[in-house]
Amino acid sequence: MKNSKTIFVLAGAAVGFNSLAALAAEPVSRDEVRAIVSEMLADAETRSSLLAGGGDAGYDKNFFMASADGNYRLNISGYTQFQYIMNFRSTSNTITSYTDEFNSGFAMRQAKIRLSGNVVNPDLTFAIEGQFGSGDYYDWWNGEVFGNGTFTLDDAYVNYNVGNGWSVRGGQYKSYFLKEDNNADVYTMSSQRGMVNAAFGQGRVQGIGAKYKGENWWVGADITDGFRTQNTDYTSFNEADFAITGRFEYRFAGTDDQLKDYTSMPGDAMGAMIGAAVHFQLANNDSDYFSADANYLSWTVDGQIEGSGLSLFGAIVGGHNFFNTGSGYSDMSDFGFTVQGAWRFAANDEIFLRYDGILLDDNRWTSGTNTVSPSYFSFLTFGYNHYFAGHAAKLTIDCIMSLNRTGALTDDYSRIVPTGPGGPDDFYYSSGLLPSNSNGLLGTDKGLEAALRFQFQLMF
Repeated sequence: MKNSKTIFVLAGAAVGFNSLAALAAEPVSRDEVRAIVSEMLADAETRSSLLAGGGDAGYDKNFFMASADGNYRLNISGYTQFQYIMNFRSTSNTITSYTDEFNSGFAMRQAKIRLSGNVVNPDLTFAIEGQFGSGDYYDWWNGEVFGNGTFTLDDAYVNYNVGNGWSVRGGQYKSYFLKEDNNADVYTMSSQRGMVNAAFGQGRVQGIGAKYKGENWWVGADITDGFRTQNTDYTSFNEADFAITGRFEYRFAGTDDQLKDYTSMPGDAMGAMIGAAVHFQLANNDSDYFSADANYLSWTVDGQIEGSGLSLFGAIVGGHNFFNTGSGYSDMSDFGFTVQGAWRFAANDEIFLRYDGILLDDNRWTSGTNTVSPSYFSFLTFGYNHYFAGHAAKLTIDCIMSLNRTGALTDDYSRIVPTGPGGPDDFYYSSGLLPSNSNGLLGTDKGLEAALRFQFQLMF
């Protein structure tokens, strides 16, 4: 308010310049000077009050515009992640279209815009987020092309704070399942989430949900169209007939804001939590394309602790497909676990190490065209972060290595979760075994593979 008054005093001074100049030609008493100054201050006060009554705008962790009473507010934010990747591998060139043993180049991994805020009152909030995609991914089932800078909707939901700890939401969002998937992209420790999350993560769903938050715990549930149903219509073959997801978290120490990322400043107090979630979905039986009607059950347990510059995160996840082929029942069970540790040895510098292990059911190799047959896959990621301004400006240099043969790492349709073209049967008919998630790995049928990644992140 003080700065506003100063500005308006100067403006009033400019407006009254001619009057003061005219008075300067004649003798001016002290009373006349006081009267002029009082008039200018009164005018500044009036203008300042009018500004407050008309709302506000500025920067408060986000660029924003808001009404004076706070009932309407629009936040504008976003971020970019720019990468340079070098890939090294040994391959016979029989499983992938990438024929070189060394590949390198620049990539715009993500460029996102987010609108959020509240309408009517602060309890009714919303978020709309989208990104300009990179790379090439063709969804042949839906006939859509993603990447090449095309804009894709990510989040679009409304949340209402009912009161007494309860809130409800509806729209498109990430359901309450894997903590790593729920934590925002900008808060990952390495340049990207790990391979376990890429294989088992829920992605975005369409549905409704409810959450109850206590003092140091919360529980939430969603009823949706199934995992990874982003931007699908209700008639899409990618959607499940019915899906339900539930998650519980208990915080032993620290704050929720402290545990939204995986880093801890030297001298920070301890924060710790444990969580568990379960998901079940009924298969979509609307198409003769699918050779089997497959239901899917998934679960996870995870935990996180950090403080004094050290942090540790770990998770175990399981996924179980249940098939009804018409002539009998069968099932496949897959498991994954991840552990990640970091040491922030200075205020702006940090090193980290991560291991991802994925154990796939042996039945996945009983038929089809797969050229490799290991059932256990190991991935090691290690690197360095430099924080120029926290997560708002961050440089990450890391290396991800596959410690055994992987086959062809495909883009988004060969997943452990039974969604996407072909559902779980896609593992039988595709040479792709694991999702690439644009992590720099291309796949190899002999020897090791490594991708060295340099990423700069900027938030606004």
